[in-house]
Parts: sequence; C-alpha cells; structure tokens
Amino acid sequence: MKIKLEIQYDGTHYAGWQRQKNGISIQEKIEEGLQKLFGERVVLHGASRTDSGVHAKLQVAHFRASKILKNIDYALALNTQLPHDIRILSSQEVSEDFHAMRSTKSKIYEYFIYNKPVKSALYYRHSLWVPQKLDVLAMDEASQYLVGVHDFKSFQASNSCFKTTVREIFGIKWKEKEEFLVFSIQGSGFLKYMVRIIVGTLLEVGKGNVTPLEFKEILNSKDRSQAGRTARPQGLFLKEVLY
Repeated sequence: MKIKLEIQYDGTHYAGWQRQKNGISIQEKIEEGLQKLFGERVVLHGASRTDSGVHAKLQVAHFRASKILKNIDYALALNTQLPHDIRILSSQEVSEDFHAMRSTKSKIYEYFIYNKPVKSALYYRHSLWVPQKLDVLAMDEASQYLVGVHDFKSFQASNSCFKTTVREIFGIKWKEKEEFLVFSIQGSGFLKYMVRIIVGTLLEVGKGNVTPLEFKEILNSKDRSQAGRTARPQGLFLKEVLY
C-alpha cells in the first residue's frame, strides 16, 4: 500500500527536509511518527528537498506500508506524534506508479521580502528584511529573462553536483501581499539554493547595483561568481507541488 501525504511545516528549527547527520530534519520527525504508528521503520520520499530554515505551505511525500491500519486517518494519527511546527494536511492511498518526486510536473516557490524601514518583530522568521527602497519594475523586468529553458549554472550553489544545470521556468510573478513583496516562481525543478541566489541577485537589481540587461548577462555567463549573494532561507516557502 502506498500513501501520499500533504505536509506543511515551519522550517526555522530544522536542518531541511532530508535526513542528515548534522541536525534534525522534517523527514526524520515524520518517519519517527510513522514508526510509532506501524511498529517498524518506514521510509518517506519527499517531492522537494527544501534547505535548512526553508518552509513549506504544501510539501508532498509518499511512503509504503507493509500493513493496513483499519479505521485510521493517517493524517490525524500522525499529527498526534509530531511537533507543533510540522502538520500533515491530508493523506490518501495512491497507485503504485505514483512517486512524490519523479511524478512532479512543476513546483512553485514563493519568497517573502519585508521591504520596510524597520524590521518586523512578528515576521522575521518568515521573511527577509530589506530596509532600502527597491525598484520593483526593474526587478520584474530582469526576472523575465529567466522564463523558458536555460542553463542556470550561475544560480546554483558552488558545491552542487547535479548531472545537468538546465531547467525550465514556466512563470514568474512579483506581487504585493499585505505587508510583503512576494516573488513567485514556477519551474520544472530547481538546483540547490537556486531560488535564493536568484532572489539575492534580483535584490541587487532592485537596489540599482545591477541593470536588467546585466542580470541577463549573469544568467548567460554560467558563472556563480557573477551572481549575487544567496538570500537567507527564512523568506522561502515551497508553495505547491503540481502533478
């Protein structure tokens, strides 16, 4: 039996989605809950390996269960085993050919920027504070060069080891939402730190340090050293996984 989970979490206190030696991960906490339910080790497969400190409005994962627990809602049962900053939104049985990562068609990430003169006491765990006034029109113009199929080597972590750095971006939007400036990007997949490096470089455009055409040249250079700093993780959310 294969079960699909829809998951929401605040990544502030975790070392990312994937199990690792140097910290507690989201995957680890949910697998511990599954082990308590089933009385055996259960491996969870996630759709996206979000980084340390990154959040998810809707992450997707699946697991195989060797036995059926009758009359149990897995989402409700798991939530009783999880900390308050991880929640299972729903659970359902899926077909054998479903895979949380390999079956994805696209993913949507959002990055929240708190563009106010004074840092927020309420939102600092879930947004990046930028006190300088930003040229949003220039940032939007520059970001449109990313749409389509490109080699995103300039926007990947220097220690990455993907077989290919080519990805397709389907759409990008900038919008004002309540007190935030929100960057939304939908793509076939993303490299390590890709969204955060893109945001960090676009902020240089917004501050007037890089022109939209220079941003395009950074993309085409395939050189990480030409791009801006990696934006901090707390502003990044995995918004949705599409199948």
